[in-house]
Amino acid sequence: MQDPKTTHKLHISIPTGWNLMSPHTTLWFGKLMYEIGRTAPTLQPSMYSVNNSRILMCRNMAVQDARQSGATHLLFVDPDMCPDYYVEWDEKGNPAGDAKPFFREAWAFAQAHPGGVYAAPYCGVPPKEHIHVFAEDQNGVLARLPHDQAKDLRGWMPVAAVGTGLMLIDMAVFDALDQKTPNGEIQPHFMDVYTDSTYTKLRWSQDVTFCKRCTDAGVPVYVNFDCWCRHQQFKWVGRPGDPGTLNTNGPSEDRACPIDKSVQPVPSL
Repeated sequence: MQDPKTTHKLHISIPTGWNLMSPHTTLWFGKLMYEIGRTAPTLQPSMYSVNNSRILMCRNMAVQDARQSGATHLLFVDPDMCPDYYVEWDEKGNPAGDAKPFFREAWAFAQAHPGGVYAAPYCGVPPKEHIHVFAEDQNGVLARLPHDQAKDLRGWMPVAAVGTGLMLIDMAVFDALDQKTPNGEIQPHFMDVYTDSTYTKLRWSQDVTFCKRCTDAGVPVYVNFDCWCRHQQFKWVGRPGDPGTLNTNGPSEDRACPIDKSVQPVPSL
């Protein structure tokens, strides 16, 4: 566990997509600054907003800027994420229910388990509303978690991959993943992967590919199932079990793969 008195630098990256941002997300940033001052007073935050709708380029630009700024950690916050939506607070500003505030949980966990990737779970766009968390099946193939299992998971769990909508990354991860081209240039850390030469059939999006590279390199990827985000699309997409959110394992989840039940939650300390 790292010394809590050590100064860290947090680089917060927001791919704004032409300044389109959920009002809840805007409000959450104010709460985040308060949370940092309260729970991580030695942490020095900086904001990096990319006014560009090309998400793949935004991710790689954020890594480059974080490195140039000397950041120790990178926090991705997509503008359509609603972090801490399910958190209930008591009169002293402490979480009172089962849901937990993401940054407080992620920062403490990152100090106890450095060198990893720490993310919040969420469901994807309608009508299928897939869960953006992946496990490996018995053949080592990535598949999404089924709704009926995900809704009952709690705490930090190691996973094969997760979406980048709300994700804290130790900058040491990028050092571990660095690969260079023949002319000595560092290859991008976020890349879409296609199944055909025309790049018209997507196999894995950039966030899943990044996580797969992490796990292949021995870098742990964790998700906290107490920190579900709500996802603003043309309708609100909540966590499994919410009214109006798809909660079945029908045809849209024909490649669903549950987390091995023998895997236990990872303690924060």
